[in-house]
Amino acid sequence: MHPTGTEYKNAQFQFSVVLPHGWHSRGLVKMFEKIEKETYPFTVQSHKSLEERYQEGLEEVLPLFTFSKNNPDATDAKLVPNIQAMAYNKAQISKLLKPCDFLKLIQKDIEASHTDECKISELDGILYANQISHPQTNQIASKIKQQRFATHVLETHVLYMVLNYFDEDQREQLLDIVKSLKFAEKH
Repeated sequence: MHPTGTEYKNAQFQFSVVLPHGWHSRGLVKMFEKIEKETYPFTVQSHKSLEERYQEGLEEVLPLFTFSKNNPDATDAKLVPNIQAMAYNKAQISKLLKPCDFLKLIQKDIEASHTDECKISELDGILYANQISHPQTNQIASKIKQQRFATHVLETHVLYMVLNYFDEDQREQLLDIVKSLKFAEKH
């Protein structure tokens, strides 16, 4: 047990992260189910094992964790604040892509009313590209803000994290989670 919460370890990408006391996490099985329902809502669902889906994810995009202060099964503003982390296989995008270029590539698929310039910053010894945006949404009355982070993981993947929040206090809580991220090897 970690003094500020529960420490989660990811052996594949050699990192650990702390889920704060009172926060919720969504496991891999639930994340794969959610992705399948959102991506392919009208098709027969996969009967592949978690291991098979995980291996396929290693080839493209693999969900790593979702932490939320409230119920992780909520579908509206009650889900905020939350942090979602994924690993993107560099072979699917470009091994030479820099983290800020990666965020620009991802930004193309996000409708935002405003996006700040990408900056490189260090949080607890890890260099991240990060960018703040204000996504346009019709579902939630309050305007959600996002801060997105990208950094290289091992030599094969980009770690991409999205922090969703309404105010600065929530953003700081999420940044504490990002700061808790520790890699086994020097990053």
